[in-house]
Amino acid sequence: MKAILDSLEGQLTFFLHCDASSRLHCFLGFINPFLLYKNDLFAAIIKLLRSSVGFFGKDPVMKLRVQDILNVALFSALTAIGALISVPLPFSHVPITLQTMFTYMAGALLGSYLGALSQLIYVLMGVMGLPIFAKGSAGISVLLGPTGGYLAGFIPGAFVIGKLAEIKKNPSFRWLLICMTAGTAVVYILGVLQLMNWVRIGVKEAVVVGVLPFTVGDALKMLAAAYMSIRIRKVLPK
Repeated sequence: MKAILDSLEGQLTFFLHCDASSRLHCFLGFINPFLLYKNDLFAAIIKLLRSSVGFFGKDPVMKLRVQDILNVALFSALTAIGALISVPLPFSHVPITLQTMFTYMAGALLGSYLGALSQLIYVLMGVMGLPIFAKGSAGISVLLGPTGGYLAGFIPGAFVIGKLAEIKKNPSFRWLLICMTAGTAVVYILGVLQLMNWVRIGVKEAVVVGVLPFTVGDALKMLAAAYMSIRIRKVLPK
């Protein structure tokens, strides 16, 4: 497991540390599998990104904005890939996925606004029809369904994580865990509220089926996300 985390950490560090043109090249290779869906839409986005790097690359301020856009795009794609690793539970409407690990890292590494933006784009892409929600599902019906509250919660969850992380110039591993715990609480609250409304159950029942089965897994994902984030932050340009 440590070898896998170290490998992922190394790839993310390289991506976040290189210039805009290199980031674009890495990102295009990274999302290539998704080009099987909505080809026209992705072709237009890629064309815009390429022209943006070429046009704005001479201006350091605009170059930074392009880099931020690519960072946001990366974590949107990572969250999408995390959703494809899904384990359904027979007693709950909510499956176990790796989505939240990348939501945690988006907030910790990109900050409040960019982290939340990456999750907003992820949710919007799924609503538009890309099969990037859990179990390859898509559409507005998923967002309005029993698990939609958790998906919507990724956005404020990443914002809270980033906002708390920004309090400290160099947040410690322990502090990042606190930030991610707070972000997870936001995701759980929104998720439970929508689950209660959809399934017509009380708070206790919703917590039993929509929170308790995921606490251990989410704790492990927080540990992994904090571990990688703290190491990546040490080598990022200030």
